[in-house]
Amino acid sequence: MTETPQDDSETPTGALHTLRTGIRHALPGILIAVGAVWIASQIMGRAIPSGQPAPPLQVQQTDGTAFDLAEARGSVVVLDFWAAWCPACREEAPTLSKLHEEFQHDNVRMLGLAVDSRSIPHAERLGFHFPQALASATDLERYQVDLLPTTVVVAPDGTISASFTGQVSEGRLRDAIEEAQRIAPAQVSSR
Repeated sequence: MTETPQDDSETPTGALHTLRTGIRHALPGILIAVGAVWIASQIMGRAIPSGQPAPPLQVQQTDGTAFDLAEARGSVVVLDFWAAWCPACREEAPTLSKLHEEFQHDNVRMLGLAVDSRSIPHAERLGFHFPQALASATDLERYQVDLLPTTVVVAPDGTISASFTGQVSEGRLRDAIEEAQRIAPAQVSSR
């Protein structure tokens, strides 16, 4: 009598072997997928969440005047973190300048925040035709700037209305400004 060989996958040991083989073949793909998600999250940066109070910001503008975000309550404030060595920042500059021109008489303030002092002298030549200042390391941390450019829209009530990591389109930024304009300023209590 001739015995026919059994399929190993039907035995407990065979099933374990099949499972191990499947895992061994799938594991590289899983690791690659997890790594790709992690890399994408690092590249995309982290946007500061909407609805929370804007962190404090006090800077000296390049024209010598002081800017204090707390004193800008009641206005929409667009903060653009940038650097001269950042290609996306340079590409975005004309859009920001255009929106500055469009909204400057509508209680909207725009402030460029260079992340290094070497960028400041190049602002005008690169197309940043709105007030500029130098951001400190503390400012970058408070505003969660991991990727340039980072653009933050602060509503009249002092909360974050929108934030963008990477280059933002004119349409998306215009929509964010218009949405922030609809937020009523918070009542300022007297001490």
